[in-house]
Amino acid sequence: MSRLIVKNLPLNLTQERLRKHFERRDAPPGTITDIKIAHKPDGTSRRFAFVGFKTDKEAAAARDWFDRTFIDSARLSVTIVEGTKDAPTPRPNKRRRLTDEDDSSNKSAQPPVLDDSVKETIQRTSRPLPP
Repeated sequence: MSRLIVKNLPLNLTQERLRKHFERRDAPPGTITDIKIAHKPDGTSRRFAFVGFKTDKEAAAARDWFDRTFIDSARLSVTIVEGTKDAPTPRPNKRRRLTDEDDSSNKSAQPPVLDDSVKETIQRTSRPLPP
């Protein structure tokens, strides 16, 4: 499967209308697998979409045919999305993850070692607990 990115779409364009544009009778034959128009969180269009084709050959023919065509008064820019199949492996996080040995919360709670002067200060300043 190969994908095209279609840029500079009209704001009010729907997926059905974009599909009809790519399935015109005078267009080169091809099987469209999916169409996805990108939207902002508020629901307005980001003015680009992805169109999936079954083969690379169909996508290349569609790119050559539909690049610099118009929908309404918007001139479309159609290119093939590069690197989707051979994407690089994700980079590791910059911070290393804690392991069981590094995680201090999993260790048994050991009381701190106090010297005699600290013990005397604690005894003088603290009240005895009721029984």
